[in-house]
Amino acid sequence: MPGERSIELLGPGDVLIPPSPDDSDSVPSGVCWEALGAAHLAVLKRELLNVPEVAAPMMMSIASRLNQRAHRASVQAAIAGLHPIERRLEFLLWHLADRWGRRGPGGVTLRIKLTQRTLAALAGTERSTICRSLIELEEKQVIARLPGKQVQLLAEPPGERLIDLALERISAA
Repeated sequence: MPGERSIELLGPGDVLIPPSPDDSDSVPSGVCWEALGAAHLAVLKRELLNVPEVAAPMMMSIASRLNQRAHRASVQAAIAGLHPIERRLEFLLWHLADRWGRRGPGGVTLRIKLTQRTLAALAGTERSTICRSLIELEEKQVIARLPGKQVQLLAEPPGERLIDLALERISAA
């Protein structure tokens, strides 16, 4: 069911910080991580913070990466509110293409395997809705589904600004 879980796709350079248990949360939640492919992790030791020539640049780099991750998460949250679902899915695919896409002669191919379950969780909807939306986008020649659960974006990125769509949605409410 939508809303029961939220997922975030992470890639090279992303920073993970294990959550600290906090009994004061009004809404209890849990965290689990799942690797969809080969993953490489670097564990940073606290002792590095005691080396000034390492600590300052390292903390700046980590802060920058956390800021980028927060920005991607806020864009994904804004996309999750778009309607109709086909527009939401198209924006989501372009958002993912910014990070995992490769431009080729036929369009932009997402170089990650996207199951309908994963797309549904990212879009905040049901898998069956994603299935219908993928078929519709394919019929409109916006996307092509490729072997290995990959997607190719055939059209140009949506020209609309996400912020304009969000404001339009709020003013209509």
